[in-house]
Amino acid sequence: MARIAILAAVIVLSVVGNYFYRQATHSDDQPRSDPAPITKCVTKDGETYYSDIPPNLNCSSSKVVDVSTRPERSETSTVPTTRALKFSCDGREYCSQMTSCDEAQFFLENCPNTKMDGDNDGIPCEREWCG
Repeated sequence: MARIAILAAVIVLSVVGNYFYRQATHSDDQPRSDPAPITKCVTKDGETYYSDIPPNLNCSSSKVVDVSTRPERSETSTVPTTRALKFSCDGREYCSQMTSCDEAQFFLENCPNTKMDGDNDGIPCEREWCG
């Protein structure tokens, strides 16, 4: 009976150790070999969702964004990166409602009625976040 318990413990530790090893060796800075395309959904209210679209959500427009063929977001690119996917349009319009430059840039590029780029240079929230 003790041998079975030891064997079970070794198997569990091997599985857990393998999981943590894979997490530690996978770097977000390295490009993935074949990332899946991302679906962009815009509702009639102007909310934007990427990939994890709720099942009962009606999209007024929907398209597939293939981020594997596009460069990382820069000042001239409006293609969302995998970092930007954690944001969604939820009605916020002002810099005081943002928590980072990345978030403000996402809202400026993807959400309607934002008021974050007073000089229209494409850089939002220059005094608060992106200056």
